Amino acid sequence: MNRQFLEEQAQKHNLTDEQKNVFMETVICYSPQENVEQSHQRVAKKLSKSSKRIRDILTGIYSAFELDNIKRGKLDKLINLLGEEYKKNYREEPGYSSRSFEEILQKWKRGKKIIYSAPAATFFAGEHAVVFGHPAIYYPLPMRLFVHIEPDKDRSEIYWNEYKAPDPNNINNIDSVVNIKDYGRCGVPDQTEALNRLFQSIIRPFLKEKIGLKINVLSSFPIAVGLNSSGAFSVCLAKGLVDNFLDIEKFKSYFDIKEANIDRIVLILAWAIGNCFHHFSSSGAGIHASFYGRQGKHPIFYCCSKRSNLVHRIALGYKPVNLGQGEKAIKNILSIKTFTFDPAIPITYSTENTKNPNIPINLSPYPSPPNYNITVLYSGIHSKTGAVLADFSGIRRFVPGSLERVNYVYEQFNAAFPDYGIQKSIDIHSEILENIYLNQNIEDKDQQLKCAYKELMTEALGNLSIGMLNSLLSDWKLIPELINTCQCLLSNGGVSALEIDAFVIQLQAQAIQHQLNNQETLIKIGAKLTGAGKGGDIIVLSLYEPDVHKDLIERVTNHNYTNHFSCFVSPDMKNIRVEGVKAESP
Repeated sequence: MNRQFLEEQAQKHNLTDEQKNVFMETVICYSPQENVEQSHQRVAKKLSKSSKRIRDILTGIYSAFELDNIKRGKLDKLINLLGEEYKKNYREEPGYSSRSFEEILQKWKRGKKIIYSAPAATFFAGEHAVVFGHPAIYYPLPMRLFVHIEPDKDRSEIYWNEYKAPDPNNINNIDSVVNIKDYGRCGVPDQTEALNRLFQSIIRPFLKEKIGLKINVLSSFPIAVGLNSSGAFSVCLAKGLVDNFLDIEKFKSYFDIKEANIDRIVLILAWAIGNCFHHFSSSGAGIHASFYGRQGKHPIFYCCSKRSNLVHRIALGYKPVNLGQGEKAIKNILSIKTFTFDPAIPITYSTENTKNPNIPINLSPYPSPPNYNITVLYSGIHSKTGAVLADFSGIRRFVPGSLERVNYVYEQFNAAFPDYGIQKSIDIHSEILENIYLNQNIEDKDQQLKCAYKELMTEALGNLSIGMLNSLLSDWKLIPELINTCQCLLSNGGVSALEIDAFVIQLQAQAIQHQLNNQETLIKIGAKLTGAGKGGDIIVLSLYEPDVHKDLIERVTNHNYTNHFSCFVSPDMKNIRVEGVKAESP
């Protein structure tokens, strides 16, 4: 078949330019000049990146031709092969060019000795609830942040010499952000000041030599978008300090943690460092995500001791949300218990057991996850942690002169339930009334009410995380819907952004239409913000085939979005472990 003949056939059957191009690529499969199997493999490999669209076009093209059964069988085989080739190619793919980043990394490493790296992470659920002690579920990603630590005998402080990270709008463009005063409200100078105070108070006194430290950072993923850059940085710096500079025995003796192993020391120090990036209210979740990574295909479960901003709860033994600075922060961190669970092993880590050396060998494994897709895409606006923390307006304000009325209803309610047979949600409301609204010893009731109703919202997020954990340990069928529900609560709580809300709503509409068209009983795709909120990245998870997953996203975005990460995971895949913090070879 020569090209002129093919052009004539394309014109005869009124093919569009797009259809004609596909036709030209595929028709060779039916030529006797080339082995059919070889042709199938070659064409499928070439066209696999957009297989859903190609398969639709192929079906349309060849329905216009009179093909015998043999040729139709060949066409069906090619279409099926396209799907398999697409799955094979659509695995863990950072949005950047991995080859170009590797070249940048190798050049950056030259002449540097002490280098550590740790992975990024995205949250399935719980990132706004975990700081109060509710569970979070996170997913470490195979993208890494690299930290170079260099001793400086001429200075007495810690300072960033260079911080290179990708532009979130074009993550193949990696620029230094050290001189940017406000990188996505990330506040590099503010964080440097907080980190320096920490360095002077609880790090430098325990160094083997009284030196300063120069820090260089190279990240393969953007910062200030919700991918846990602060957690990755913190564990790299802490691990580097413990391995190379810290007098560990002196540190352990001073803080009375003589039984703590090296991993525990690294986690304590990393948490204190990460606390500088979260308004001194770090949950520790991001630290643990980047420290341990993940061992398989499952996301990771994390929780810590119950914490609160409410005066009466702290008096009852809750740990404070605000950990403070310096030595106070270390002592507060030491008082908080943590629990981390990776279902892939199954393996657990806790405050008392950071290495988990004794895993029972007779434990049966949890079910392997089904096929799933994850895409992390950029909303177009930077995440604004400060704005999130300042913008929660609360649900109820104190009304002067209302005490008598509120107290009357409260007493009537208590009389109706003399045996205290009420659910926890109602009990919490009673707690708020008794300890805040009706408490005449509290002057700023509005502030405490604002904190109380924020904590009430996180109770719901914590319950969703527990529901999600149970689904993750069985068949995953409800995970997409639970992710959508998380986003709804986060949006109503004021921590989302209109751009994120619009994307999620449109994606749900497309998913519902797909569900109706295919007579499916469950929506298999969910989306939510990840990280602080008010912008940043969106995580999309689905249980669809990869081409359906991608097609639904592209219907909403019209191909106009920045992809920070994509993966397709199937039960038969091996070696998809994401390694935690580690020392890098120079």
